[in-house]
Amino acid sequence: MKNKYFTRNFVPAAQNLTDDKKGMVISMEFGVQIFGCMSDCKKDPEQFFKTLAEAGYHQIEPCVLFDDPRVMAEKARSSGNEFMERLAENLWKPEELPFYIKLMNQYGLELSSVHVFAEDVFEVADKMIETAKMNKISAYAVNCNQETITEDYITFAEDCRRLSIQLREHNIELWIHNNGAEIKNKVKYQGRQVPILSVILEQCKEAGVGAQIDVGWVLYGGVDPVSYLLEVKDYVRSVHFKDLKKDFATRHDGDIFACLGDGALDVRDILGCMPQLKPGTTVLIDQDASDDDIMEDMRTSYKVLTQAL
Repeated sequence: MKNKYFTRNFVPAAQNLTDDKKGMVISMEFGVQIFGCMSDCKKDPEQFFKTLAEAGYHQIEPCVLFDDPRVMAEKARSSGNEFMERLAENLWKPEELPFYIKLMNQYGLELSSVHVFAEDVFEVADKMIETAKMNKISAYAVNCNQETITEDYITFAEDCRRLSIQLREHNIELWIHNNGAEIKNKVKYQGRQVPILSVILEQCKEAGVGAQIDVGWVLYGGVDPVSYLLEVKDYVRSVHFKDLKKDFATRHDGDIFACLGDGALDVRDILGCMPQLKPGTTVLIDQDASDDDIMEDMRTSYKVLTQAL
């Protein structure tokens, strides 16, 4: 599964949300996917975990690099890509997980699913399985290649199907985390035009591949997040909350992100559809960048979610 490095969560005591139609109360967990704040973690891991725990979070979804970081950094330097060079340094490495998990546990934090970074996931599948066993990882999330997905979505679906079968032999789930391209671009499937991601999920349904739906990227792709969550609800295992500036459509990609509650995302409506998803679906903040202090944004995001309930 060739997959370029991609841009890319924490959980409190369970919050309760009532499904008025069914009269039932579901348990909801809130978390943080740490892509946007990895540099803060790298500078002072203990203070990083302490800050998030005090904000109310109890779980973390890290980004883990399964390739050789030296090779990744060298490729980035040779092409003058400073961002990718920093990324090679800030991404967690498999051998670092025990240290981070031990430190997290001191603050009541637990490991969530893990976001995979690798150029070819099949080449590192054995390493992923070994790492999962050592660190009690139950699910891995992967991205598709945004540059090629419109042409290669059938191949990508087959790759995900094969990888999921391999992982499930070791009780590990595979999830697909969406960006914007596989939502914006549509193909004809069973008589109607649907986002490419929908076809991918259908194609690898029998292999148990799940979806980690990033509602911000769904919005960016021009689709209503609530409608899409309900359309693919049988696949959804995790929801990423990423807010976008209200005028995101007129901005460049690197300047579209907003703190949750300040942007275009309707947090209350999205939370309102959660009872219709599978029990245990996680809710995770995934803010790729911040105009201000991203750790302060993490505190604010937790308040926005709890108030929206």
